[in-house]
Amino acid sequence: MQITLCDDEPIFLRSLQKQIAQWAEQAGIAIAMHAASSAEALLREWENGLKTDLLLLDIEMRAGISGMELARRIRAQNPHVMIAFISNHAQYSCQGYEVQAMRFLPKPIADERLRECLDAALAQWKVAQAESIALDSMGSRALLRRKDILYAMADGHYLQIFQTFSKAIVRPRMTLPQLLEQVHSLARCHRAYAANLLYVRRVSRDELVLVEGTHLPVGRKYYPDLCQKFDELYQRMQNGRMDPV
Repeated sequence: MQITLCDDEPIFLRSLQKQIAQWAEQAGIAIAMHAASSAEALLREWENGLKTDLLLLDIEMRAGISGMELARRIRAQNPHVMIAFISNHAQYSCQGYEVQAMRFLPKPIADERLRECLDAALAQWKVAQAESIALDSMGSRALLRRKDILYAMADGHYLQIFQTFSKAIVRPRMTLPQLLEQVHSLARCHRAYAANLLYVRRVSRDELVLVEGTHLPVGRKYYPDLCQKFDELYQRMQNGRMDPV
């Protein structure tokens, strides 16, 4: 699990890192920690591709944007990253709902409070791992939640996988049938395309339309099976028997 900290007090930051390392050792979990001393610095790293599972952010910084503003900007780009705030000011709790903050931790952070927060984050992280697939993409390892896949397009020996919340395109060396074996809510609509049925708004004999407006072609040989899978999926949803995507 990757944990990123942001606080402009160096002594507190070192102490927090030590607390987290002790928790990880006791929990028997491998973690990677990254620390930033300002919200601006962390935002630059985020925009340059920093990935993390949990953010622990001080709200009030002495200079620049606040931890709350940083959280808003990150949340606008990523709906999944877990966020916990470090603050002694209760008035920020309402703002925390805007970014789905999982915890508010007062300084100094008691070991028990921090452990409870990290235990909760670890539980959520394990669920996310189970709901995800790992793909090799352009020399790096990408972890994608199945429900975040919007559609995929064949591109020679590779696929281009488009996501619901990110403009980043994942490009693994694999075929559409191989991807369909791992993501059951995907259905082939064309020899070069597969769409996530969770996000299909309309299907006709020559095209389907996704909820965000993308139009994909529908091949004649794929249309009957596509309609059947589309109907089966929504029947399961209505009956509350939705299988893992």
